[in-house]
Amino acid sequence: MPEIGLSASGFQFELTGGALCFDFANTVDSRCAPKQRVDNLTGYAALASWASQSGVVSERKANDLARAAEKQSDAAGKVFRKAVELRETIYRVFSAIAGCGRPPEPDLLLLGSYAQEAFSHMRLAAKGNGFEWTLDQPSHDSLMTLLWPIVKSAVELLVSGDLARVRECAANNCGWLFMDRSRNQSRRWCDMKICGNREKVRRHRRIASGMHANP
Repeated sequence: MPEIGLSASGFQFELTGGALCFDFANTVDSRCAPKQRVDNLTGYAALASWASQSGVVSERKANDLARAAEKQSDAAGKVFRKAVELRETIYRVFSAIAGCGRPPEPDLLLLGSYAQEAFSHMRLAAKGNGFEWTLDQPSHDSLMTLLWPIVKSAVELLVSGDLARVRECAANNCGWLFMDRSRNQSRRWCDMKICGNREKVRRHRRIASGMHANP
């Protein structure tokens, strides 16, 4: 789980999951360590910022939605709670898959209900020699707009042939999800430079401690 910081322009999210739905699930740092857990989605404005950084919407659209959210605080609060619910559902479903288990049925049903709503806002459009699902152009203040591409990403991954590549970072406190695109499908860490190196340091310390304890 890469360490990322705040700047004057706002929080910089890490987008290393290999799937949009995983980048969204990974907006929590140290997910598996309750005392260290940090939720980087602090409100609708943060959700809009993530959506802009991840390419869900343009920066201009994200700013428009953030301004609309300020004027519709109650509605924005409801959408934000749905966003968190969706994020946690995605995590539980794919964490189970990464562990070779079956996702909880209530979570599949909830994700399915989100999918029904999301696909009601989509249409088939020509793309090259084929077709694709594309989102209808929403009104400028449609606060739920940000969630539909995330839902689409999660559902498309669930019915794809790529589930064997779904991984959860092997670091004890991380919990980030990612797609393992390595040739032999042996990737263990969300980011080798962070969680991988930390584990190497811990392992060396354990070995050194053992050597000192047993000279």
